Amino acid sequence: SALINGEIDFFEAPSIDFLPILEKAKGVKLMKTGTLDSTHGMIRLNHLHPPFDNPKARQAMYHLINQEDFLRAIVGNPAYYRVCHGLITCGSPLANDGGSAMLKDYNPKKALQLLKEAGYKGEPITILQATDHVTITPATQVLIQAMREAGINVDAQAMDWGSVVSRRSKKDPPAQGGWNIFVTTTGGVGSANPVLHTWIGAACDKGLFGWPCDAKIEELRNAFAFAQSDEERKKIATELQTRAIEQVVYIPFGQWTVPLAYRADRIEKWFRLQQGGKG
Repeated sequence: SALINGEIDFFEAPSIDFLPILEKAKGVKLMKTGTLDSTHGMIRLNHLHPPFDNPKARQAMYHLINQEDFLRAIVGNPAYYRVCHGLITCGSPLANDGGSAMLKDYNPKKALQLLKEAGYKGEPITILQATDHVTITPATQVLIQAMREAGINVDAQAMDWGSVVSRRSKKDPPAQGGWNIFVTTTGGVGSANPVLHTWIGAACDKGLFGWPCDAKIEELRNAFAFAQSDEERKKIATELQTRAIEQVVYIPFGQWTVPLAYRADRIEKWFRLQQGGKG
């Protein structure tokens, strides 16, 4: 309201749900910055407990994800989002197709079939359902709906985001206060670099919540850090993404960016003055 009424001139990161209002506001402009999307959406599975201690069960979840469903619910306007079937930020120099075929096969019936083949017998799967986050809340709702429509028994436990952050650190079984799934986001710039992209790691107990554990992934991340050429780094990044998708370190559901908003008359006038032009 302050921006629309001319009380301020610049709003660095307006909430996504305000973008339609700002797009229509007189005198206000939106501008994307940089070439990389700012946010990378991800679904984290708990590798410690059934059913997702089994790689086949984790891979089954790929078949439930239609990224457009998530991105339309979160952002709505395709000008600000991008489907990305990869773990390294699409549009970045290291983006590649390694392992991406697994992420493109939306098939809920196949998801349930693979879960059953992995030993799933209809036990409740506990999802930490954030209720107060502008992007994570709708993304979690889309996931829950997709799982239920596929015939999966979902135990959605509603809580605020602060409680999700606290509980996701627990390694207890879901029935004893732990969890199976939570949804989160990570930065698009950090996710463009395998060294900075900590969510792609698989360092077992030393890793991030969900605790994927795979020595090969860690070897590839280390090799990337010491690579001597761009060609070598690209080769390692492709191998790393392929392995990480096979092991399902997490499930991506697309990328988006939040444009900045500004009062066009005042900010553009300021730029002209800075460049020596007339106001």
